Amino acid sequence: MEPRINLALVDDDAVFLFEFAQRLARRGLNVRSFRDGEALLDEIEQGVAFDCVCADVRMPGLSGLDLQNVLVQRDYSLPIILFTGYGEVELAVASMKAGAYDFVAKPIDEARLIASIEAAAKVRRTASLKRRENARVSDRIAELSERQRQVLDLMIKGMTSKQIASSLNINHRTVENYRATVMERIGVGSVAQLVRVVMDLERDR
Repeated sequence: MEPRINLALVDDDAVFLFEFAQRLARRGLNVRSFRDGEALLDEIEQGVAFDCVCADVRMPGLSGLDLQNVLVQRDYSLPIILFTGYGEVELAVASMKAGAYDFVAKPIDEARLIASIEAAAKVRRTASLKRRENARVSDRIAELSERQRQVLDLMIKGMTSKQIASSLNINHRTVENYRATVMERIGVGSVAQLVRVVMDLERDR
């Protein structure tokens, strides 16, 4: 069973904020409410984790677009859904180009918003798992000896054990032992899987 979604709801309209937070909570979301973007950023800085942010575009202080830009600048990798008023199509398009996950026009279609929040949270959680897996792989590669790392690099290039042995001027059986150790340390069962996880790690750096 998927854990409940942790949602940050940001709007300077106190009445809307209270009422809509209650509605979303009844739909099974863990909702934290904020009257401005600065308060949300303070919470994130203190280590509070969210799966998604919903914020009004037009707010005093940090606007929704400003908040989105700060999240990107600080590399929080946190999807944001922006609320826009009627006739703000250009603003909505600009928000999407700047990296917003979605925009929802007021008055808000609750079913549509819930679907977007769930999709955004899924993307966020998948990306978070990927980052943790890449960090694990990176740590295990860093723990390899110099010779093991040499063997790994040549394996990634597609070289056979005989070719690696010739390249490093070592015994073929020694290479086989190194290959087995490298795959065991990184936690993969085949060379193809090894290549895939290392390529993923390099791509995300």
